[in-house]
Amino acid sequence: MRSDHATPNEPNKNNASQENTMAKAIQKQSASGGTIELRPVALPEGYIPMPQMTDEEIDAELARTGETREQILAEFQDLGARLRAKFLPQPKPAPIIDLPIDDCPKMDSICFFEDRVAAGFPQWSSGAGQGRALSLVDLFGKQDWENVFTIKVSGWSMTNDHITDGDIVLVDKSIEPKDGDIVVAFLPGEGQVVKRLRVFPNKVVLESAHPDFKAIVIEDPSSLVIQGVVRGRSGPI
Repeated sequence: MRSDHATPNEPNKNNASQENTMAKAIQKQSASGGTIELRPVALPEGYIPMPQMTDEEIDAELARTGETREQILAEFQDLGARLRAKFLPQPKPAPIIDLPIDDCPKMDSICFFEDRVAAGFPQWSSGAGQGRALSLVDLFGKQDWENVFTIKVSGWSMTNDHITDGDIVLVDKSIEPKDGDIVVAFLPGEGQVVKRLRVFPNKVVLESAHPDFKAIVIEDPSSLVIQGVVRGRSGPI
């Protein structure tokens, strides 16, 4: 005869399911004191807790896979960045107002205040200094203006030398370039580049100031045209 009730040696599956359901974490308002009562979470069936690895075990696993801690950390950081870019709302960049060149403010229309602003502890003043028209000397210092020109930088290969994408660099074509100077150079078939010049007995190297950009080795120095030495830069923050 079939029975709807489980025998003592035969646990009721419905009761086990109810127990699992009742064991799940819940939050409820307690009737007294307004505190939150937390009930423990039951682990799902078949759950196997992850064992804690010692430093020696981690080093052995890294040696087996050929990876380093830095590589794994970089992979997690890259994964986090891609997940944030995919699922989190991204801030909208401020719109750039691209004015015709004739409508942009000229140097003599920008007011320059010679009173210095402290970058450390503030220097108290009335703030009522006298302004005057801005000049190139204020931006780049005294230069041989008949032999200089400006050029706009494109790219990030010189960021560690504080020259970034969109900067304007001041270039002096009258200075004899020497080892260690930042120069504007022309490479046949490549175009103009801004790099740090390194001179060796049988070759010239144009170094970048960013680890992601390789140096350019010029085996035939006579093919390189140095257009000038960089004397200053100006650009947005």
